[in-house]
Amino acid sequence: MARPTELIARALVERLEDVLRDRSATVAVDGRGIRWHVIAAQGERAVRINCLHSGHSGALVLGAKGNRHLRHVSAQRRPAPRVGTEYDVSFEHEGTPIATGRTQDEERTLDAVCLWLSGEALSVVSDAHSFVDREQREGDRIASLLRAGLRGQFVVARDNELGPNRKVWVYGEGRSCQVASLDNGLVGCALLLASTQVARLEISPSQTVDVVQRWLEHASIATICASHPQTEVAPHADLFERGEISQWLWANLLDGSQTNSVLGGYRPLIVEILRRPIVSRFFAFTSLNRLCFSLCSHFPFETRGLPVISPEGVASYRAVTEQGVIEGRATKVAAFLEQSLSTIGRAPWHGVAAEALIPSINRALASRGLEECARRVQRKQWWDVAVESSVGRVRVSACHDDTHYCSLSYAGSSGEERRRRNTNSPDEAAALIDEWLGLQSSDQSSV
Repeated sequence: MARPTELIARALVERLEDVLRDRSATVAVDGRGIRWHVIAAQGERAVRINCLHSGHSGALVLGAKGNRHLRHVSAQRRPAPRVGTEYDVSFEHEGTPIATGRTQDEERTLDAVCLWLSGEALSVVSDAHSFVDREQREGDRIASLLRAGLRGQFVVARDNELGPNRKVWVYGEGRSCQVASLDNGLVGCALLLASTQVARLEISPSQTVDVVQRWLEHASIATICASHPQTEVAPHADLFERGEISQWLWANLLDGSQTNSVLGGYRPLIVEILRRPIVSRFFAFTSLNRLCFSLCSHFPFETRGLPVISPEGVASYRAVTEQGVIEGRATKVAAFLEQSLSTIGRAPWHGVAAEALIPSINRALASRGLEECARRVQRKQWWDVAVESSVGRVRVSACHDDTHYCSLSYAGSSGEERRRRNTNSPDEAAALIDEWLGLQSSDQSSV
């Protein structure tokens, strides 16, 4: 029996073949299961239409992962589910998507396809049909507003994705904002400390610059809430704001154990861990059904030599550490974790695994007479460790084995990654960084 999306796609093909019958255009349909799409092409231009269908008004709720507090960032509320048929349209030129749009209106979809394939400029298509390239145009407007109004050394950037996932980001020192235009005419603003969202609010376009400016100048969450009572504050954001990162993480894990199917089984153990500061000073995350410990707070994690917990029946657990394996109830396992983690010589830190490499790489760079250094940089809600120059950037990644010191990847100023190599020492890493970025170290210039 055909799925609704297949029926929608085949009906759309018939309509397109009818409206394009006097042109040298081709129309095809393809798909399987619930994923069906239509492609109409003429010359160097094409349109790909993903056919979507929802037959119920209730939101589809998937199992929320236990690491949501570590990765979730959104300036927008979850959109209300759309019932019925919807067309997700991508406009392409020479095989490259250059704009997207989403609508439930079949007639507008057909007319936009005809305009694009007839050779009209994208601006003509988007002027005729507001759903085309809407996110891009609204994002450009917000970015221009922020660039013109902000005072200080803040970076306003757009990411490289097309469609609704392309956001405006503003980066400051240790803080950032994700900003997006909303369907209700307001502007959504996500407030981040480091790479973690701690609050969200909806404001008028005229208030956008002021809110972003104050946040990046280190206004407190309470200050923002006082002037904008509609601000939604993330759970336990006060702990994060005070720098109590491990307490923030375990408080979120405890909250998640009330609603998340994976974390739910760990609730007795999490309660016991919170009674033991030696254990709760470390960070943890879920991987499949396991609870894994980490020296650093955010992905990519540093897990070498640290415990991994898995469930063993109801309220019973199996802990694997370098000191051995133990199975038992929450109190027994928590005591074992306390004993095991008390022997770890490295202190946990707020950040990503590669940050542990910064001191040794910078010493090696300095020994070559270089002023450039590795540092933490933010890319959307993610952290990288990188060395940057006008030529490009070299990203430093930790290797999770004992055979290499680190992994380096080079991207030129165009953003395309060009080289990748594992290194065996800080000196080897520094030499490659010097070579790839053309930094002209004192070693090279003296030759």
